[in-house]
Amino acid sequence: MNDQDMKKAVKHAVDHRLSRLDENPFLAQRIIASEKGAQPVVKKKISVSLILVIVLMTLTLSVAYALVQSNIANKMYGENEVPQEVMEQIQLPSKSIESSLGTLSIDELLYDGSSLHTSFTITNPTNETLLYTVDGIWLDDAALTRSTLITEGAGTSGLLLGGTVDGSAMPQSYSVYNVGNELYQFNADGKYLGMIPLPKGNATFKISVAVWRPINQPKLINYKDYEGVNVTDTLNHLVTDHEGYAQLELFRPRKYNLNPKANQFSSDVYSEAYKALGWAEFVDRIDIELDVNLDQSNLSYATPKDLEYQIDDLKLTITDFTLTHTGGKMIGWIHGDSASIKAFMGKGLILADKEGDRALNINCIWDDEPDANGKLNFSLEFYPVADKLPERVYLVPYTAHDPRWDKHSPSYNPSVEKPENVVGAFQLDFSRSIQINLK
Repeated sequence: MNDQDMKKAVKHAVDHRLSRLDENPFLAQRIIASEKGAQPVVKKKISVSLILVIVLMTLTLSVAYALVQSNIANKMYGENEVPQEVMEQIQLPSKSIESSLGTLSIDELLYDGSSLHTSFTITNPTNETLLYTVDGIWLDDAALTRSTLITEGAGTSGLLLGGTVDGSAMPQSYSVYNVGNELYQFNADGKYLGMIPLPKGNATFKISVAVWRPINQPKLINYKDYEGVNVTDTLNHLVTDHEGYAQLELFRPRKYNLNPKANQFSSDVYSEAYKALGWAEFVDRIDIELDVNLDQSNLSYATPKDLEYQIDDLKLTITDFTLTHTGGKMIGWIHGDSASIKAFMGKGLILADKEGDRALNINCIWDDEPDANGKLNFSLEFYPVADKLPERVYLVPYTAHDPRWDKHSPSYNPSVEKPENVVGAFQLDFSRSIQINLK
C-alpha cells in the first residue's frame, strides 16, 4: 500500500466512524405528523382564510423543524448554521421497506448539481443480534462510489443491531449519511473503465442492505487498539466495538481480500469468506428503490475566472472545478519537469480561503509519477461551506499540520506556538501559491 492508498484508507476509516447518528432525526417529524389527527374541537367560527393561514404556518414550521433535525445538514455543517438555500432543497421522501429481519427507510435526499446526498435508516425489529452491511448503492443499476459510507470495499464494514453482546446492549437502529458524485464504469466483459459523473435527469436510486446472522458469539474490541490484535484471534469471532460497529476489513486475513465485480452485490462476494471465518451467515437482503431527478440544482456556485496558471516553470490547468455550499471538487493537472512537480507537490496541496482562515479541501490525491507527456493529475474534494462562498482562493503547497492551530478544531490550543502563514491547521508556503479568483 503506497502513501496515497494509505491516505485514502485512513480518510475512509474516519468517515466510516462518523457515518451514523445515535438518534433518529425524524422522530420529531413523525410526532408532528401523528398529531395531525388529534386536534381539539374548536366551537367558535373561524374564517376560511384564517384556517388556510394557520395550516400554511403549521406546515411551514413542521418542515423547518424537520430540516433543523436533518441528518444530511448535521453531517455537513455540524453546529454551524445551515444555508437557507440548502435547507430548501433537502427532500423528505419518507419511503420504507420492511422485512421480518429489518426495516430500511430513505429519510432525506439532496442533489447539489454534482453529488447525491442521502440519509437512510436501518432498523432491527427482532430481539436477536444481527449484522447489517451496505450491499450496494446504485443509480440505474450502476454502482455509486466516491462515498463517505462505502468505496470499492463495499461490505467491509457493518453494524450489529439488536440484542446484547458481552452484556452491552447494541443499538436497535442507526441512520447513515452517504454522498456520491461518480459511478463505476465497466465494459460488457466486466473490465473496469474508471469513473463517470452522475447521470442527468431522471434515474432510479437503489439501496441494498445485507442481513447476516452471527455464527459464534461476537467479541467486543476497542478499535483504537486494533493494531495490536493478532488477526488469528479474530477467527470465529465477529469483532465489533461497544456501539456495534464492525470494521471487518481490519480483521480479515489477506487470502480473503476479495474485490466486487461490476454491479455485483457485496454479499455475493463475501458470504463464503464470512462463513469460512466463522463470522456470520447471509440470511436476507433488503432492497429499496426510489425515482430521483438529477437536473441542475438551484444552489449557488463559485467557479474560476481562469483555468490556466503559471508558477515558476510549471503550468497548472484546471479541468473541473465546482464549489457550492455543500462542498465540491477540483480536478486538474500540472505540467513541467518531474523534479519541479515533485518539489511543488511536497506533502500535497491545500485550497485555502485566506480571508476566511480555513482550508477548503478534505484531501488531495495525485498520481505517483507524471505521465509520458510530463503531466501529473491531481484532485481535491471540498468541505461544505456554511457561510458566504469566497471570492478568491489560493492553491498552496503545505509544509506542516497541527490541529492545535485551528480555532475551529476540538484540539485548538491558543498556548501552542503558531508559526507564520497558518490557515486553519496548516502552515502554507504562500511564496509558491496560485491565486484563483472566483466568479
